Amino acid sequence: MNPISRRDFVKAAGISASVVFLPASLRAQSAAGRVVVIGGGFGGGTTAKYLRLWSPGVQVSLVEPNATYHSCVMSNLYYPGSIPLDFLETPYDGLVRRGVDLVRDSVVAVDTGSHIVTLRGGRQLPYDKLVVAPGIDFVFPPGLEDPAAQARVPHAWKAIVEQAPRLRSMLRAMPDGGTFVLTVPPLPYRCPPGPYERTCMVASYLRRSKPRSRVIVLDANPDIVAKRDIFHHAFEVTHRGYVEYHPNAPVTSVDADTLTVSTPIGSFR
Repeated sequence: MNPISRRDFVKAAGISASVVFLPASLRAQSAAGRVVVIGGGFGGGTTAKYLRLWSPGVQVSLVEPNATYHSCVMSNLYYPGSIPLDFLETPYDGLVRRGVDLVRDSVVAVDTGSHIVTLRGGRQLPYDKLVVAPGIDFVFPPGLEDPAAQARVPHAWKAIVEQAPRLRSMLRAMPDGGTFVLTVPPLPYRCPPGPYERTCMVASYLRRSKPRSRVIVLDANPDIVAKRDIFHHAFEVTHRGYVEYHPNAPVTSVDADTLTVSTPIGSFR
C-alpha cells in the first residue's frame, strides 16, 4: 500500500487547509515546536498521527480522558449482533509509538494570548499551535434534562462502551409486538446516514427475532437527508412492514416514565 498523500488526507479527513498545511509551517520553525491537540476522536487522533509523520521534530500532545477510543462508525452493526463491542475499540498505543504524548485528562481552559492549555488535573500545556477537536455534545429535548431520564432513553451515539450495551439490552428485552422509536434531528448533525442505518439494522433484527415489532422513525427533516433513494427503498421494500417513517416530526418533548415521544404530528411510544 502506498503511503497516504497530503491531498488524499484532505479528501479523507475533510479537515481545513490550516490544519493540512500546519506541518509545513511548523517545519519552518524550530524543531522544538509544540502542538496540543484536544480530543482523541477521528479528527484529533488523525491530526496527531500525521503531524508526527510529516513533522517528526514537532512535539505533539494529545489531550484525551479515555484510555481507548470506541468508534460510533459501524456501531449500528452491534445491535443485531453482527459484531462484538470490542470490534469498535481502538487503543491509542499506535499514536504513542509514533511519538505522540498522550495526556489522559480533560481541558478546562485555553488562554489563547499566552498559548496555555489548562487541564482539570491542574497541569498546564504550552503550545505553538492548537487543534481543537472535542467532538459533539447533545441538546436534550424537554423531559430528558435529568440524568436519570437520560439513562432510561439511551442514545448510544457517544459513550459507546456504556450506552451501546444498555440500548441492545433494551432492544432484546422488548416484547414481540413492541415498538422501537428512533428520532432524527434537523440538519446539520454528525453522520447524516447514521440514524437511517440504525433503523435498518434494528429492523433486520426485528424481522428475525421479533417479527410482530416495528421501528418508528421520527425525522425532523422534510425527507431522508442522506442516500435518499437507498434508504427509501430499504424502508419501503426491504423492510416493508417493519419501518414506519414520518418526516417533519421534530421532537418537542419526551416522557421517560411512559417512554412517549411527542411531536407536532402526534405522540408515539
